[in-house]
Amino acid sequence: MIQAPKEQVEVYPPGPASGRVLIVDDEAPLVAAMQRLLGAQGHAVEIARDGAEGLAKVSAGGWDLIFLDVCLPGMSGIDILGRIKAHEPWLSVLVMTGYATVESAVEAVKLGALNYLTKPFDDIFRVCGEVSAHAIDQTRRRRPEEGQEPDVSLGCDGALYGAFADLQFTEAKQRAIETFETCYVAELMERTGGNISRAAREAGMDRSNFKRLLKKFQIQGGA
Repeated sequence: MIQAPKEQVEVYPPGPASGRVLIVDDEAPLVAAMQRLLGAQGHAVEIARDGAEGLAKVSAGGWDLIFLDVCLPGMSGIDILGRIKAHEPWLSVLVMTGYATVESAVEAVKLGALNYLTKPFDDIFRVCGEVSAHAIDQTRRRRPEEGQEPDVSLGCDGALYGAFADLQFTEAKQRAIETFETCYVAELMERTGGNISRAAREAGMDRSNFKRLLKKFQIQGGA
C-alpha cells in the first residue's frame, strides 16, 4: 500500500499570478490532471472539449491564459488561435499537440502562440506551475488599459523554459507545492495499483519522466 504524506495540502497559497484559465482539449485524463493542478494554485479553470465549445468560450472573453490543443473535434486549434489573436492579441495561448511537426510549430508561433508544448509533457507540474504563472503574467503586462493600444511586442516567449527571474516563490509556498505534488503522485499510484505506465498517462507525462518524479518523492512503483 502506498502511503501519501500525513500533511495534506489541497490548495497552494494563492498568489498574484492566479487567473482565469481555459483548457481546450478532448484528452480527458490530461485535462483532469491539468484542471486539478491549476485549480490547486488558485486559478479558475474551465474546460472545452471540442472546437465549437472552445470558440464559444474564447469569444466570451476575460481569460488570462488558454491551453489550446491543435487536433480538436470539429475545428482545428490553429484556426481558433487565429481568431483569438485577431481579437485579443495580448492574450497568452499555449498550443499543445501530441503530433508535433516543425511546420505546425512555426505556424502556431507566427499566429502569436506564446509557446508550443508537446504532449505528453516532460513535467506537468512545471507546465501547470511556473510556466502557467509566467504566461498569465505576460497577458497582464500586455493587456491594454481602456483607450490604450495593446503591447504585443513580446511575441513568442522562448524564456518560458528558462529562469523565471520575475516569479519568485516564497520558501513556504515552495514547500506547499512540493507537498501537494508528492500527495498527488502518491494518489495516482494508489489509484492505478502501482502501475507506473497508467499513472504516467493519467498525469499527462511520459513514463521515464514520471519515474523520475517517483524517485524524487521517494514513492515506490510497480510495472
